Amino acid sequence: MAGRGISIRAANKPISSYPRKPGERYGHHWYIPNVARTREFPYRAIDANCWKTFFHERMMIAVGDRSSSSIFGKQPNRHRLLAEHIANSEVWLKTEGYGRVVHEWKITDIG
Repeated sequence: MAGRGISIRAANKPISSYPRKPGERYGHHWYIPNVARTREFPYRAIDANCWKTFFHERMMIAVGDRSSSSIFGKQPNRHRLLAEHIANSEVWLKTEGYGRVVHEWKITDIG
């Protein structure tokens, strides 16, 4: 299923607070809107700020420690482009709203 990242900022309601509508499905920081009778393809709307933060936090934990994640393994060149993109493309700003802390991701100004 196609995915569409949506930027849910601290000033916005979290997906868990969205009113439930018939035909929609909800999961942990994602939902599938009902696209029946529209020209849209079915897709999963994903809280991009949440999942980017989740991934970055896991990458900061020492390899082998509980909840850590790594991408290189035995063939580092396989994931080099992904690692460079993750390390250089965006920065986050810590914000608060709706009783929670959100890391809002912004594209890095390169130039």
